[in-house]
Amino acid sequence: MKTVNIIIRVFVVMASLAALVLLIFFGKGEGELIGSTVSVIISSIFIFLVTYLPKMLKRKKIIISTTLYSIILISFLLSMGGGFIFRFYIIFSYYDTTIHFLNGIAIVVIAFAVVKYLVKNSDNNLPAIIFVAVLISIAIGPIWEIYEFLVDSLFDGSNMQRFKDVHTGTSFIGQAALRDTMIDLIVDTLGAIVGGLILYYDSFKNKTIINNIAFKKENNYIK
Repeated sequence: MKTVNIIIRVFVVMASLAALVLLIFFGKGEGELIGSTVSVIISSIFIFLVTYLPKMLKRKKIIISTTLYSIILISFLLSMGGGFIFRFYIIFSYYDTTIHFLNGIAIVVIAFAVVKYLVKNSDNNLPAIIFVAVLISIAIGPIWEIYEFLVDSLFDGSNMQRFKDVHTGTSFIGQAALRDTMIDLIVDTLGAIVGGLILYYDSFKNKTIINNIAFKKENNYIK
C-alpha cells in the first residue's frame, strides 16, 4: 500500500497545481475535466491526509487492517476524487446517487470497526454493534446535507444540493429543489441498511468480512 499511497499523493498534488494553473494563467475557475479550484484543492487535501491514516494510527499503537483502510481510501477517491476533482457528479447524472449508496455501506463498515474496537467483549455483542453502526451511518447522511447547505449558502455559485440545473444553472422551484437532498437521504439509509444486513449475515457465518475490517492494538495484530 505504500506505493499506492505515494502515487495518490503525487496525483492530488498535480491535480491541485493544474487547478491553480487553470485559474491563474487562463482565468478559469473550473475546467471541462477538472472541478472548481476550491473543490479540487479541498478534496486533494482530504485525500492526501487519508493516505497518512495508517501511519497516524500506528503512532497511537493502533493497526488498521488493509481491507478497512482500502475501503476508506476508495470511498474518498470515488467521492472526492471522482466526484469533485473530475466533476463526475456533473458529468454523470447517476454518479451522486451511486456514491451515496456505496458510502452508506462503507460508513456502516467503518463505524462497526470503530465501535467493535472500543467495546469490551465485542464478539459477544456483534448484533448490537451492527445496529449502532447502521444508526451512525444513517445519522451522517443529514450531517452531510447540512454541510452541503452551508457550502451553498456561503459560496456564491456553489450547487452541492443541486437546487439548480447543473447544465443551465436555472434554479428549481418547489419540491423539485428538494429532490436531490431527499434522494440522497433515502439512498444513504438504504446503503446503511444493506451494509448492516451484510455484516449481520456475516456474523452468523464464518465472519470473513468482520475479521478483515478491524482496528487492533499493535501487539495484538496478527494479519
